[in-house]
Amino acid sequence: MIFDLSVIVTTKNEENNILNCLNGILNSADLCLNNKLNIKTEIIIVDNNSTDSTVGNIKNYFELIFNKKKRKEPSNIFDSFFNMTVVDDPYYKKNLDNLSKNIKYKLINFGPERSGQRNKGISESAGKYILYLDADMIVSLNLIK
Repeated sequence: MIFDLSVIVTTKNEENNILNCLNGILNSADLCLNNKLNIKTEIIIVDNNSTDSTVGNIKNYFELIFNKKKRKEPSNIFDSFFNMTVVDDPYYKKNLDNLSKNIKYKLINFGPERSGQRNKGISESAGKYILYLDADMIVSLNLIK
């Protein structure tokens, strides 16, 4: 599949930051869908052998986003799982199906330095455009737009 945008996120022990970064990316992609901008986006997360719960948090996050059965749980599932209110919007939850059709993700374990992680992300990408982010970055709502 060809994507319009490849977002490459580098991580190393970012359990406290990665979910905010991913929420920002998905919120930005959702805004594009709401504005009728059909931007197919892939998120490539390149982890540098994290020893904390970074990788587990990423896997659980996307499991909740893409697994419809788990999304039928109580409406506060995102708050209880992430302990944040970034995605505590009923409209956002309702549109996860549309969002998941336009977003794909890959999680790659690769190290050791950040430039190597980015190069690995490029080699795995299928987007026309590439955007680099670090896991501790705060993502603007208009980033993808």
